Amino acid sequence: MTIVNEENEINSIFSHNDFVEFGSKTRNIAFENLSAIIRKNSGNNIPLGIILLKFLSLKEVIATFGFEKGDSFLLECVSRVRKTLIPSDTIYKISENNFLICLSKTKNEGHAILAANKINNAFKQPVSIDQHDISANIRMGIAIHPEHAETAEELIKYALNAQDIAIAERYPYVVWPGDPQQKAKSSIIIETELRNAIAENSFQINYQPKLDITDNKIVGVECLARWTSPSYGILPPDYFIPIAENAGLIDDLTVNIINLALRESREWTKSGNHLTLSINLSAINLQDGHLVEMIKRALNIWDVSPDRIIFEVTESAMMLNPEVSLNMLMELNKNGIRSSIDDFGTGYSSFAYLKKLPVSELKIDKSFVLNMSADKEDAIIARAIVELAHNFNMFVTAEGVENAETLNKLANMNCEYAQGYYIAKPMSNEKFMEWVGNCSYEF
Repeated sequence: MTIVNEENEINSIFSHNDFVEFGSKTRNIAFENLSAIIRKNSGNNIPLGIILLKFLSLKEVIATFGFEKGDSFLLECVSRVRKTLIPSDTIYKISENNFLICLSKTKNEGHAILAANKINNAFKQPVSIDQHDISANIRMGIAIHPEHAETAEELIKYALNAQDIAIAERYPYVVWPGDPQQKAKSSIIIETELRNAIAENSFQINYQPKLDITDNKIVGVECLARWTSPSYGILPPDYFIPIAENAGLIDDLTVNIINLALRESREWTKSGNHLTLSINLSAINLQDGHLVEMIKRALNIWDVSPDRIIFEVTESAMMLNPEVSLNMLMELNKNGIRSSIDDFGTGYSSFAYLKKLPVSELKIDKSFVLNMSADKEDAIIARAIVELAHNFNMFVTAEGVENAETLNKLANMNCEYAQGYYIAKPMSNEKFMEWVGNCSYEF
């Protein structure tokens, strides 16, 4: 890989639109390009997301194998990143191991998070150097214009601050919290506040409706945990869940969410809406030998039938301890509680293991659904997952449905269920009850 100095022309193995390497002179080019995009987007009221991506392992690779192998390592890393992005996105190299990614079609913060998740998934498998498998050890900071900053300088600064938090807290990515005066979040403070929140039952749930595509009928909701930290405001689950796991709080938090969902859903039942509740379980939950009894106790307290609950687990969570996870899912199944594999297609479970799982549903990860109308490869993957699920006698739910065209394509694939902003965004219990009374779907 050629490192470009101030006197050199931009000379990259990628096209300019793909990847721009630079010293201080070309760093200014990246800054100017970002400023120009912000000016253009501001006039059209279009948001812009950026990701600062750092490969923490690069320096160690260079120290161990030399600069030539370091270049090979970096080329493979950048190549993987490029494959996760759309052609109009741009990658700039701003230091030896730090890259600025400009996301050209960011509709909201969720799209930037989706891009970060796709990048993170691209590095589930290590990079091979001289027959050594090396983790890239990536960290990302995300910032959004104009939500977080009005200028390119501020946007980069906040993305860098978010990346610093990700490095300090060992998270793959962090979204800048949005308050320039806010100090970096302390996991110690958040841990204390999580303990208090669990004791005081102060979590909330947002419900995202699940549509039966064939009958145009709402048949269930996904229960999404929400929490407002007294110190830092609203925090996404991707931020506070790992802290809860590390602090040994995740089982209590899960109990809290299950009981809240069952309690709030009683209002719907009184109205005749016997919707299923899809609730996420973490990898640590799957190792908890008391989980099944705790769930049965909650169902008895709130007088809810087990068949109204679907527990969602990711491929990666199950594969941390496959045998224990399999036994847990079998135990749930024996008690009439269904399970679903969430984010299917982004993990690494084998077909041999899949056929053993007592699950009733696969959920297609939204990274394959969002651009399905325009990306033939994503559509092929979605169709393959539907066919695979049906061969295993499973239903399929597609996440990330944002337009009628995508919904129609899924219907033609015989996909049973769909979630996404086209149907409805996640909403509080109160707003969900209002939505039920006004929406055009059947129940």
